[in-house]
Amino acid sequence: MIRFILFVAIIFGCSAAHADDNFWDKVPHPDGHYGYDESLPDLLNIKGLTYHEARPIIMNAGWSPFQSLQEGTKDYDLATEYGYGIGKLFWNKKYHELQACSGGVTYCAFLFQNKNGDQLRVVTKGEDWEDARITGYLFNP
Repeated sequence: MIRFILFVAIIFGCSAAHADDNFWDKVPHPDGHYGYDESLPDLLNIKGLTYHEARPIIMNAGWSPFQSLQEGTKDYDLATEYGYGIGKLFWNKKYHELQACSGGVTYCAFLFQNKNGDQLRVVTKGEDWEDARITGYLFNP
């Protein structure tokens, strides 16, 4: 449970700009988690793509990978330890924008930043790093 709370805090720790101002007032999913609102528009047309397919689209739209973890730190260990080791596999593929991966269903969060300093947090779902698919993203101006 602590791992899940840490993951949620990392992903949703910043206030996010959403198409729906009442996003945080919505009832949680029946299994108890708050997550990406599937009703929001897919502005980058990346929902459902694998992370490997979506990453170049994100970068071509003006977003640069933003590294927030450093190897050898406790934050790095926590972020890459869970999710069947999928986090370490992403990291080893030089996807250093990785922020965290959860256990269980394995959600992973990645961070990008544009030239204005706005941040884009991209969330994937999947237990196999090669097939992890984009489930959504959050803009953090």
